[in-house]
Amino acid sequence: MTKTKLPSWTWWLPFLIILSSKIISQFTFQRAGVHYIYLPHLIGSALFFWWGPRIIPAYFLAEMLTASLSGTSMWVLTPLFAVISTTKAFMGYFLFVAFTRNEPRTAYVQFFTFFFWVILLPNIICNYLIFAQFVAVGRYGHDEFIPTYLFVNLVDWMGGVLVTYPLVEKVSPWLKARGLSQWPLN
Repeated sequence: MTKTKLPSWTWWLPFLIILSSKIISQFTFQRAGVHYIYLPHLIGSALFFWWGPRIIPAYFLAEMLTASLSGTSMWVLTPLFAVISTTKAFMGYFLFVAFTRNEPRTAYVQFFTFFFWVILLPNIICNYLIFAQFVAVGRYGHDEFIPTYLFVNLVDWMGGVLVTYPLVEKVSPWLKARGLSQWPLN
């Protein structure tokens, strides 16, 4: 990955983007932890590719301030929820950068590599942690865990394919040409 000096607004703009996307996602809220489209994760994953780990504090702070909108009503669990949500978005970026090389690939290989590292693995791991937290505090019964977990994974995978991948694939070259992205995804 090439290092580009990014403008200072790339430190605070992610906070506003994640906060706004969280509020918009409330229109697709079903119940605790279940959104039909959870925009903070979908957009936040793309932000990591453009601006790197610098958005971790902004993402975490936005998730802390709005955790109650996702069904985390116990204030004691708010930091845990924010850490898991931030990790979910950052993990995809980290795994993709750590285990792949930015070398030319066919479109299919690029898509499936992105899907595996950025969409599939982080959702499987972090959604499990989020819903285990909800079961532990009694928001869901043990019998609801598996169906809800599978439903949310499916929704997140589809959202990643329909929102995150096109954002990274199509917007990254435009941002890179203007010096606004560190990610040279081809």
